[in-house]
Amino acid sequence: MGVVLATHPDALEVKTQNGIAYVAGGIGKEQAEAMKVAAHDYDLMLTFATDGGKYLADIDLQIEDMNGKTLLNTVSEGPLFLANLPVRRYKITASVQGTSHTSIVDIGGKRATKAVFQWSGSSKN
Repeated sequence: MGVVLATHPDALEVKTQNGIAYVAGGIGKEQAEAMKVAAHDYDLMLTFATDGGKYLADIDLQIEDMNGKTLLNTVSEGPLFLANLPVRRYKITASVQGTSHTSIVDIGGKRATKAVFQWSGSSKN
């Protein structure tokens, strides 16, 4: 069950999995703005797009610790994904239409960690 953030007319739903709070969205200008405002409250911000700059949605997303334990396995309904994770290093795998990209990120410090996943223009929704 999620919690709804009422900071914007297009309220964002905060979900949790294995104790990790996350928000997925960013479809449309208003929701994208709401996600950018909410990003200040999260340690991790992921963006999904083509190399031509077109945003992508319905991204299969898996976040693992460096021991291979899956902490989060979900679908990002929009091109922006926010999560709060404990200070640590993580392996993030994002997949769209059978094409996966992996990134290693470190969570910690005073600034949020940001990662952009890009697919060639032929791998689009």
